[in-house]
Amino acid sequence: MIEFYCQAGCPQSDVAFTDSYARLLRAFAPMEAVQCSSLVDSASIVLRISGDIWKFSGRGCEKLRLQRKKRYVTIDLVVPENVWRQGIEVIDPFVVQQVTQACTMFSNRLEREDSSFDRVTFDREYTAALDRYRIEVGNDS
Repeated sequence: MIEFYCQAGCPQSDVAFTDSYARLLRAFAPMEAVQCSSLVDSASIVLRISGDIWKFSGRGCEKLRLQRKKRYVTIDLVVPENVWRQGIEVIDPFVVQQVTQACTMFSNRLEREDSSFDRVTFDREYTAALDRYRIEVGNDS
């Protein structure tokens, strides 16, 4: 149900975020088959990583959008330069905090909009995915 996309603002931000992005994809892969809503088929988190070429305004979760006709909900997760330039020790805790916030925002919105939304399953699955992410981060240290 949760998908990730990434737009890096420059080659350096792309390199700095590659490992964290790959860990997110692996950790959340089991969630792709989880269906918790009759209103949407997917929830997308779009990482917008500011850099020398593209500067994204804001920090963290921005612009939650529900597209009923296309059956998805999406949110931008803006990563400022001062986060990724500090390295993986700052990137990974930022990712966990912001993905948690994004999933909470998805849950709140879908609970309001979709009477059949299974929040318990959604919350359990994204929490398990974040646990897998944290374990992999710990194994890479």
